[in-house]
Amino acid sequence: MSFVSTAPERLGYFDIQLDHPSWEDAKVLDFGGNRGTLLRSGRIQENNYWCIDVSRDAIEQGCRDYPDAHWIFYDRYNFHFNPGGIAGFPIPLRERMFDYIVAYSVFTHVSKPEMLEHVASLRDLLLENGRLAFTFIDPHYVLPRSYNSLLRKHDPPTNLGLRLEKIRQNNPLLPVQQRLRQAAGSEWCTLINNGDLYLGPEDGVSHSTETKFLYDSFCTADYMARIFPEATILPPPATYEVEGAEMQHCCILEARVESGR
Repeated sequence: MSFVSTAPERLGYFDIQLDHPSWEDAKVLDFGGNRGTLLRSGRIQENNYWCIDVSRDAIEQGCRDYPDAHWIFYDRYNFHFNPGGIAGFPIPLRERMFDYIVAYSVFTHVSKPEMLEHVASLRDLLLENGRLAFTFIDPHYVLPRSYNSLLRKHDPPTNLGLRLEKIRQNNPLLPVQQRLRQAAGSEWCTLINNGDLYLGPEDGVSHSTETKFLYDSFCTADYMARIFPEATILPPPATYEVEGAEMQHCCILEARVESGR
């Protein structure tokens, strides 16, 4: 069975980061939206909501829960969530334009080249005043120590440290502190499977490996700002309470000027 999310609704996160826009009449594309948790708030009209995801089971579940929304299975290769998919498969939605395109914890599971490809394609789907908002995880961002009990011995308690500790629960021999020292100062890094660490923005991961159950990429806020100098980069919102705190930054982009809209 492909991945079906049990996460809480995420519209509250994007509502804060996009400064409380009017969602009620907006056309929204939830890129990597899984089974449509954005719809749980009831603020987005189902017939104005499109969801694209690489999980066939999630798309089928969303279609059952919200039959008036628009659901598209995206059979693109993804190391973690769709290893049997088609590498480089383009986004299967070119005839629609959107006020808002959001992606929560999507580009945290792809390489930098793939993120750049997706962002370019998604910006072409924005209406003239539309905005694209996607999250990313800064490896060195310091979390509240109360965020997770696994961080009680970390100083400072960072996003990367927490992810490594979660991996160590299934791989007790993982040298967490050694990995943190290796990643110190890195602007982009990737963790795969049992905690193998790759440093640098290019995809050095061997995609031919038979074991494919985790691919987590991390990017600092400063580096994301250099990748997209025209973007607004926002830290995790302090006022957003979901499962105790929020760990993901947000990158907000407008439609590209050269698109002619």
